[in-house]
Amino acid sequence: MRPGDHFLEVCAGWWTFSATAAMWGYTGDGCDIWDVSLGFGRRQMAALPYEAASIGNHYGDARDLPFENDSYDFLYCNPPFFQLERYSESEKDLGASPTIDVWLEKSGDMMAEMARVARPGALIATVMADYRDDGNMVPLSARWMMEGMKRGLILHDVVVARLLSQQVRMWRQAYEQKRTAKTHEYIIVFKKP
Repeated sequence: MRPGDHFLEVCAGWWTFSATAAMWGYTGDGCDIWDVSLGFGRRQMAALPYEAASIGNHYGDARDLPFENDSYDFLYCNPPFFQLERYSESEKDLGASPTIDVWLEKSGDMMAEMARVARPGALIATVMADYRDDGNMVPLSARWMMEGMKRGLILHDVVVARLLSQQVRMWRQAYEQKRTAKTHEYIIVFKKP
């Protein structure tokens, strides 16, 4: 983010991005459909030092965001990954998608909504990982990039982030499956034209 940017964290989850941005003085909003996330976000923000910036806490379906068009300078989204974990009982939960194609279609709708609330020129940083289907690697990150571009976003940057916190678990799991360890995620950054 650039100084003065007003941000939105979509699928806020544990509010890690929002809390970090608040500590650096950025203002913005976080939203999620999961009541556990919203409660955690309120506690997280209340625990920050008094000099931290104010962050709004909103119920929001990622595919129908409750914000005006062209409202944010920067968006961040670490969505529920396909087949990883369902976070709520809501049918709106992306983690509830029965197939990868349904999940991608819903994710595309989410990216279109993020584009709607982003100001022209805004960056939309998303986190994505690949997954395995019956032991075979599926390049989900590539399909995610295509879905965003299909929704009118420009692919701005891609960064590979190493997951140190999950490295040992993934190495053990990969060893047992006779696979290479997938200890990374992609930070895929789109730009709104």
